Amino acid sequence: MNQQEFAVWTTKTQSSSHQWVEDDIFRQNGRGAMYYIGGEDGLYMKIASDGLLTAGDYKGAVPHIGEALFTVEAQRQYSDYNEAFTAALSIGGQKFLMDMFSGDTPSPDLHLVKGGTESADAQHKPLYPHTAAYAHEHGELNQYREGIRLNRDCAAAIDIAVRASNYELYRYDLAGAAKSVVAEHGFDRTAWVLANVIRRMDYDGRISQKHKQWAQEYPIPDGYKADFYLDTHPAVLDGFIDHARQEIDNHLRAAEISTEQNYNLLDGRINNEPAPHADLTDGQTHEEIAELAPETLPDPEGRPSLLEQLAQLKEHPPVHTSPNHSGHDGHER
Repeated sequence: MNQQEFAVWTTKTQSSSHQWVEDDIFRQNGRGAMYYIGGEDGLYMKIASDGLLTAGDYKGAVPHIGEALFTVEAQRQYSDYNEAFTAALSIGGQKFLMDMFSGDTPSPDLHLVKGGTESADAQHKPLYPHTAAYAHEHGELNQYREGIRLNRDCAAAIDIAVRASNYELYRYDLAGAAKSVVAEHGFDRTAWVLANVIRRMDYDGRISQKHKQWAQEYPIPDGYKADFYLDTHPAVLDGFIDHARQEIDNHLRAAEISTEQNYNLLDGRINNEPAPHADLTDGQTHEEIAELAPETLPDPEGRPSLLEQLAQLKEHPPVHTSPNHSGHDGHER
């Protein structure tokens, strides 16, 4: 490599300091696609032709990304390149999408992305919210192990999304990062991972008290041991949790509105029964009330009952005429 080539590659690497860049050589070699951001040290995503998505960080991209040392933080096999690229869009968030299709960097093959995407809920595997002991007792160890793997992937995706959203020094697009993680891993799993992580950070004053209280109230069974962690700085993580909880709360509220049948208060519980009316009769029958307090019942001839008369008085109170100041009744003698 001569000096001119070195300068060209160095410029290419530096162009990735604040935007996602695609590695031309990786694609030309028929290996799929690789995208990276951060300059000499940063984050990367690789999509193999068979749909294997790998994400992590790299160091020492001098003069180009091919010289870097890569550390894998998350890896998942998708059915094809199209599905893997859709997942990469979710992980990278709005910034990745804008950088890829802005025209400033080589764009991926658009025909590989056509065909639409499934809704966020339809493509997610259900959460397994039980302990290892429960899984062993009920013959569900396979579901438990699969849940552990998916939870680790979600935790890794949070770290990657937060770092990828760092578009300027100390500035993050945490709203976009939260949307991308929820879209990729679902509302339930994202909430589960965050609640478990927050519980272990109860000592840390950089996590808001409202988030700690939310995590303590989250339904995690006693004895559940979460074996996933987050490397994101606690102060930044607290901001991410704000946006993630907003996404989750909006989803739960929308779900309740769409299925609520009682039209009582929106309280986070779907189709809960309305509060029963107070029994003012103290268990007395109609006949007993008619004997003890007949004035409270409707008159058989259609005349209003005492209670109905009181209600009418409240709606239309009588107008009283005040006496004059002289103490007389107002008539001249």
